Amino acid sequence: MIVSFAPDLMMRSKIDVAARHYGCPVRHVATAAECREAVGTGGTALVLLDLDLPGEDMLALVRDARAAGAGRIVGFCSHVMTDLIREAREAGAHTVMANSTFVAAIPGLLAEIAAPPAGT
Repeated sequence: MIVSFAPDLMMRSKIDVAARHYGCPVRHVATAAECREAVGTGGTALVLLDLDLPGEDMLALVRDARAAGAGRIVGFCSHVMTDLIREAREAGAHTVMANSTFVAAIPGLLAEIAAPPAGT
């Protein structure tokens, strides 16, 4: 399963289009508490986090997702937020990228999740 904490409707729609194409189930969450609950249930292959959400401690959320055993944590934010990008990596995000790069990378990220195991 993919857990997405990206309230922006355009970003969500891009994630949904790719998820439908690759047959990946996505759970969109609206709060940090919902994100923690979704990741805590296990089986989360990919966590997508908009790191620039006002009023949310997204770095704590990255650390919590990592501690919960999420498969891959991908954060995204404005390219000018270099401190946030560095801090998210230090907090345990596997990949952190600029919003525009993330949009272009969505299909590839989901293709990796949808790919059948080698040898099948």
